[in-house]
Amino acid sequence: MTGNIADDIIAQCGDLVRLASASDSPEGLVAAASHALGRPLALLDTSGALLVASSPSARPDAGVLTTGSDGAPAGWHVLSVEHAGEPLAVLAVRDGGTREVPRGMLELVGSLLGEQFARTALASAVRGERRTALLRRLVTDDSITAADIRTQARSADLRLADCYWPALLAWTAGHPGPRTLAELDREAQRLPGTIAVTLTHRSVALLIPVHGPDEPCRASVHRELGRLVYHARHLGHRDVHAIADERSAGLSELPARVGRLRRMRRYLPHTAGDAPVRPARSFALACLLTDGLERRRAEDFVRLCLRRLLRHDRDHGTDLARVLELALDFPRRDDAAHAGYMHRNTFRRHLAQALELVDTDLEDPEDRLTVHVALKLRRLLDTPLDGADATDRRGSRGRGPP
Repeated sequence: MTGNIADDIIAQCGDLVRLASASDSPEGLVAAASHALGRPLALLDTSGALLVASSPSARPDAGVLTTGSDGAPAGWHVLSVEHAGEPLAVLAVRDGGTREVPRGMLELVGSLLGEQFARTALASAVRGERRTALLRRLVTDDSITAADIRTQARSADLRLADCYWPALLAWTAGHPGPRTLAELDREAQRLPGTIAVTLTHRSVALLIPVHGPDEPCRASVHRELGRLVYHARHLGHRDVHAIADERSAGLSELPARVGRLRRMRRYLPHTAGDAPVRPARSFALACLLTDGLERRRAEDFVRLCLRRLLRHDRDHGTDLARVLELALDFPRRDDAAHAGYMHRNTFRRHLAQALELVDTDLEDPEDRLTVHVALKLRRLLDTPLDGADATDRRGSRGRGPP
């Protein structure tokens, strides 16, 4: 090799290094290397798919990848592109030309491409971590501001809508595995831009993007959530429900709104039934009764209204309190019996017993409301069915009623 040729190769190698250092895109490097080597080049991924071709003629078939450099098809030379020993791609060089390909330059190109792939993967991983952190803050951090969100979204290369409709997927028994979560995330993307954030092993926050004043509407939100719930149930998760907020929210409002939905999750075992989607307003009474009342006074109220009924259930191993609650929940007795998994005649007989024990005129709106609230409060407080006053229980622990 003459001195001039060696100097040219060194200069070309320097140009390739500077080009690869200035950009993580392989297109420019492949084109420059093709010019320096005087041969068409093609870059393929490890599955054989073409990534970059220096010219239309530089399109090797799948045999190039599977044959390898030791037995490359006629007309091609193949070099594995690696980083830290891990194969990342394949560089194919068409044979021919006026001079032999400098082996050192070809290996340099492969090394530079490997470094580019590694930097791209690292940058992608960093962006992914930033996105994950931002999305989690978006549903959990009450201190985050709209300006913080926009700044972090730009650094994470994440495009956000101005408003989202918050919702929660919650499991009352069991929990989803990684495959189920990935499947639900893909299914949620039928509404493009929907964000799913796993909060705990039993709850996933959903943010449905708002694209206009009427999109989405409450009905479409409930429809999409119902579809997700049924999809999860089809995957074997029978005890999953969705809680939908009443309206959309701006970015800085989302943590508080999602936090409220998470607090409502505790009422699902009491109120969900088979309904796949529950609106947030359906938990308003439960929230008021448990969070807005002093517990001792609430327990005394339950016993004042239901003392005889609770004692009867305790002494006879019955659940007449549940029968009475179903009768108040459902206007039609047949529907109430069905919800309680009872024959309607059995239900009516048990209801007659319960009404006798509460000794209240349920035709009176005030009395009916009082008993209904007491029954709801009993379950929310998990009040023991001993029928004793709260003061009696505190004064004689472990002792039943006289």
